[in-house]
Amino acid sequence: MNKYSIYLNILFFINIFINISIDIYCMKATYNDSSHDCVDFDIIRNNIKNRVSNGNIFTILKDIQEFIKIDILKKYNFGIHQSKIEQNLMNFAVNYIKSYFAYNYLNTKQCDRNIRFKQILEGVYNSDLEIEAAKLIISGIDHNLHIMLKNGSTASPLIFMLSKNKFMKLFYLMMFYDININIKNDLDYNFFLWSLKNKNYPVLNLLLQNINSKINNYNANGRTMLMHAIISNDLIISEMILDRFSNLDVDIQDIYGYTALKYAIYLKMPKNIIIKILKHSKLIVNIQNSNNGSDIMYLDPKNNNRISILRVDN
Repeated sequence: MNKYSIYLNILFFINIFINISIDIYCMKATYNDSSHDCVDFDIIRNNIKNRVSNGNIFTILKDIQEFIKIDILKKYNFGIHQSKIEQNLMNFAVNYIKSYFAYNYLNTKQCDRNIRFKQILEGVYNSDLEIEAAKLIISGIDHNLHIMLKNGSTASPLIFMLSKNKFMKLFYLMMFYDININIKNDLDYNFFLWSLKNKNYPVLNLLLQNINSKINNYNANGRTMLMHAIISNDLIISEMILDRFSNLDVDIQDIYGYTALKYAIYLKMPKNIIIKILKHSKLIVNIQNSNNGSDIMYLDPKNNNRISILRVDN
């Protein structure tokens, strides 16, 4: 039995395990919620397969995500099993997408796929090569590769595609996979900072749609995305982050002891930004308002959680 056959067998058994897990959760959901009949997950899986076989390689993962969220999860109430059902269905979809579109690469080494992917991006644009690169992404590459630019510097694939305005279909495909946005180019910009610097709001909006669990990640200086948006005086992205993420941690301190709130106050951000930050904070003790401004009392982790005061002038 060759490596290709072994890999397909592994995918087959993974999908069987996923299917069994989904069906078990279905039975639990039905037992706890008698308002609907048990969902036939065989029909859902076949629907996913049909959508993949008739789908566009560049947008299929996004299309399946929307199908699961809108057509399945909103239609049926799985209670506490909702997130697990979504995860299992997405795992099934990702494995099927891989076996359908990228079967030629399943028995190749990742290092060889990385080399071929870099060759395509660093070469002359060609629509056929873009499809080949999409198959490489789906089969599994190192998304943190450094792509060579003509001036001899390097950049991550995402920054490279944006800066060159090349392979943009690949760019949007990669955005739906697990990417490390903290990989920097030679100018010390990661993907988020590069997009923020260039005020590429469509890309930033798409990025923020796909990083819910990573919104509190910070760079080597301890600064979060919200901090960078505030330091850049970008009201659009600052408000977008504050309005969109319920899991936002605004109390993280960078290596200088500054929080998003401190930066917003010292850089004189509009008061509505400061108020939105306060609503997310778990350290605020009290706010005393006066005609001239407000005194914000908060627990200071750098000072043994003693109460410190920040002054906000009107």
